[in-house]
Amino acid sequence: MRVERVVKAVSEPISARRERGLLWCILGASLVIQLLLAPYRGFFGDMQMYLRWAMAFNTHPLMVYSSSSAAYPPLTIYVYAALEQVYRGLGHLLGFSDQRLAVNELQRFSTLWFLAKLPTIGANLGASWLIYRLARLATSARWALLATLAYALAPSLLLDGALWGQTDGAPVFLVLLAIVALQRRPLWAGALLGAAVMIKPQPVIFIPILLLYLALTGGWRDAVKASLGVIGAMLVICAPFLLPPRPEIIVFYHNATLVFPLVSGNAFNLWFLLNPALLSQTPLIGSLTAVPIGWLLFLPVYGLALALVWRRRSLASLYLALALAAIGFFELTALQHERYLFQALAFLLLAAAYYRPSMVYYALASFTVFTNMLAACALEGYAAAPIKESWLNPLFPFFWRPPVLIFVTLLLNLALLVAMTVSCIAQLRGGATIAARDRAHEQEPASVAPSLPAR
Repeated sequence: MRVERVVKAVSEPISARRERGLLWCILGASLVIQLLLAPYRGFFGDMQMYLRWAMAFNTHPLMVYSSSSAAYPPLTIYVYAALEQVYRGLGHLLGFSDQRLAVNELQRFSTLWFLAKLPTIGANLGASWLIYRLARLATSARWALLATLAYALAPSLLLDGALWGQTDGAPVFLVLLAIVALQRRPLWAGALLGAAVMIKPQPVIFIPILLLYLALTGGWRDAVKASLGVIGAMLVICAPFLLPPRPEIIVFYHNATLVFPLVSGNAFNLWFLLNPALLSQTPLIGSLTAVPIGWLLFLPVYGLALALVWRRRSLASLYLALALAAIGFFELTALQHERYLFQALAFLLLAAAYYRPSMVYYALASFTVFTNMLAACALEGYAAAPIKESWLNPLFPFFWRPPVLIFVTLLLNLALLVAMTVSCIAQLRGGATIAARDRAHEQEPASVAPSLPAR
């Protein structure tokens, strides 16, 4: 009864003026908190490594992968190279010399760190806004605002982007933009998906699911247009590194395999449970290494995600399928890092607009993403001193124990995958919950986001 009262209270309508005011308050609070965290240097030297790649690009643009250890796709390099140029250009305009502008990588706070995090902060805010717009198609203002609040102020989001300096929020933003453009502008939707993969390769798992949904709901011609958009965007972005006689994109692949040699980069998944020190190139079954074995384990889960879209052909099934794919990808494949489950959060929130249990899955995933990153920092000795020196010091001995965090996070991640798989199988086999809500919302006009009809 208590849960029903909460659901009823959240579902009650509010005025449009108050709705807009609450939305801007949520986004404003998220912006302020992220900007306050942004000057910090982050962890593991990751952001500093991105900036080193940027300086290598600005020095030798067509040889960046050969002249550095750059292991991210070209669009990430372009963005950080532009930021590095802006930082130096503004510094020179203000009269600072190159010597003054140089920043020690161990410096805890810096204007350069702040500037380098601005694109991710912008992407996080954009994704929060899109979650509101897309959720509003299917549910009440209160639920949509709750979903926005849950994402925009999630500890995992604040830690990943604004504090750490990671870029996981940027591809999520582009994938959400692609979903908005999917029905009306399939070519542009494909280009956005191609751009997302050129920031980080992990979103590639979403492309077949989105193309299948588009083919089933908009026609195969639109799916072909979107496919051409994906390929065209990737070719344009990669063009400078495809030039003969030795395309630099080959060096990028080589660098990526060297930078990530372990089966699990502090990702508390199945491979970490088996052996966190296992090298990804070690043969396990005959000549098969952990990488192909992981993909074989992932294929049934991915097949389930595709089957759900094929059977239901709705936005609800699409969001559930995307979330399941992200969770299965993190849990079952090798070469994952502690942050990579982050890309499931937005889709779990959007699925909750149609299927309320997904909010529970979101809470679980958001918690494990945060604890996984927290424990990874603890394993490497990061952030221990600042926490000990803060008001959190009395809690330090209890929470800052990597074995406890690892064990709890491992179990919860496994439980999340099992729960999501069971839930999707139930919906595939005839669960009426999603289907009934789909039919109800398909009959309502899309008053919030006309570029994406409520299907």
